Amino acid sequence: SFSSQIGTWMQNVVLPAYVYDRTDSAATVAYLVFAQLGPQLLFSIPAGVMADKYDRRGWLFNMQYIQIACSLGLAPLAATDSPIWMLFMMQLGVGIGNALNAPAWSALLPSLVPKEDLPGAISLNSTVINGSRVIGPIIVALLSAVGVTTSEFFLINAATYLFVVFALAQITIPPVVRHNMEEGWRQFTSGIR
Repeated sequence: SFSSQIGTWMQNVVLPAYVYDRTDSAATVAYLVFAQLGPQLLFSIPAGVMADKYDRRGWLFNMQYIQIACSLGLAPLAATDSPIWMLFMMQLGVGIGNALNAPAWSALLPSLVPKEDLPGAISLNSTVINGSRVIGPIIVALLSAVGVTTSEFFLINAATYLFVVFALAQITIPPVVRHNMEEGWRQFTSGIR
């Protein structure tokens, strides 16, 4: 997870800078960031409902594959200075994959550690998230100094998702125990309540 988070933050630094360099427009960069983060506003609650409905392992694998594919898609687009709207579509795909992944990923931690170790596991997870926000941009600065290109950063990020795929393949994920027996729309609205 730490490696993947670092890759994500590398992309979070490189892509807006690349788009700004090409467009000289802060508004365009803001739209790009919204393409990545906006799906979390729209899809987090429905994603939680879906994550409880389907096999959690398969769900998490598929969300990683979506994010890998879209990050890989950014590489040739950046290498060929493709139209900006194509970059938006790929970034939107990453955002949707992340939004659909997040609830299942968050629910995974309590099922992997004993209850008495949960506070430490949550602290470690927070350290991973915040540490990656610091380390990712530092790595971008170091690798940029030695000539790593924008498209290569996207390839690096795509590769970091493979660490999560490998980790998911190694762990046993307990089946979801549903305490809320509501279905459909009522299950969706219970998340809001």
